[in-house]
Amino acid sequence: MVNDNSISPLTPRHTIAITGGAGFIGGHLVRRLVVTGVRVNVLDDLSTGSEGNLPDSNLVTLIKGSVLDPSAVKQSTHGTCLVIHMASVVGMRLATEEPRYAFSVSKNGSQCVADNSFNTPLLLFSSSSVYGLGNDSMMMREDISVTRDIALLYDGGVEGYATGKWELERVGIDAMNTGRDVIIIRPFNIVGPGQSSAYGMVLPSFVRRILRGLPVIVHDDGCQTRSFGDVETFIEIVMRLIRTSNAWKSGYNIINVGQPELISIKQLALIVMAEVERNVPLEYVAYNQVFPGKTDVRARLPDDAHLTSLIGNIKWKNIREIVRECIHHELSVQQTSRKPSASNTFDNNEAKVARADQNDLKPSTIVDPEDETVS
Repeated sequence: MVNDNSISPLTPRHTIAITGGAGFIGGHLVRRLVVTGVRVNVLDDLSTGSEGNLPDSNLVTLIKGSVLDPSAVKQSTHGTCLVIHMASVVGMRLATEEPRYAFSVSKNGSQCVADNSFNTPLLLFSSSSVYGLGNDSMMMREDISVTRDIALLYDGGVEGYATGKWELERVGIDAMNTGRDVIIIRPFNIVGPGQSSAYGMVLPSFVRRILRGLPVIVHDDGCQTRSFGDVETFIEIVMRLIRTSNAWKSGYNIINVGQPELISIKQLALIVMAEVERNVPLEYVAYNQVFPGKTDVRARLPDDAHLTSLIGNIKWKNIREIVRECIHHELSVQQTSRKPSASNTFDNNEAKVARADQNDLKPSTIVDPEDETVS
């Protein structure tokens, strides 16, 4: 890193704080850090995260609290060498139901973290949603001007998830201008084993429904495209960025992280069917019927030139490999949940499984292709 707080390489003498660390990506990151012997303080209110996502290790301390609570932030970040701020509202469904809360968690929560973390270096998780609606042919580059109005248009004119993430970036830039070390990453649709379908995330929703022989619901014509990156590779990229001094330098420290290949939502559904070896009907629902006042993003493709210039070439898993891993995980979850004494591990707590099962039984279950939300 840039200043004397360097954490390269990571060693057992280090402690890292992670907000939202009991979520899908957070749980994977905590597990990866524990392997290196690093101590991790996790701040999470468990509203969508789960203790089951965290490893059973004396290196992990869970502080149950909110990023909007200064005392909880101070408790979790005291004595740490790095703060990784991931806490956020999960999924388009929740973000649409509670836009003001989604906005507040991102804006005010980020400010609270910045103000109460003792000038510790910050790694902030923004979102590809700050690029707005874009267009079918546009690759998202970090040097594209992203304005609050662009994010607000994505949010349908009401301050919400994207606008909050735009504000999060302003918090990071302001902190950087005071001399603080900051990295801002913009994840693009990170998926993999352990991601919950309870909030409408597209890949686990497709896997669960197709395994059960239920129809798959897609928005509009299903031809909208996304880039799906596997969580394992994503975590390794985060680890490498932490150790890369140039990634912390002003002008270099806003970074896209995503698989630079597109696949349509319809194609994704067909791939899951092929891997499960079961065909189910595709049911098409107008996007504005599900999310009134909003427009779906037709394409979202990251330009990864800046990322590769910092850490070198990246080999992401292909979509079929990711799908197979998700199917295998879901089958193992189903098998474990049938056992009377099943323990709740890695996002398999009873409440979430029950919620996902209830969603699977609804003919109008809506899947959300905006999976970059991380908590």
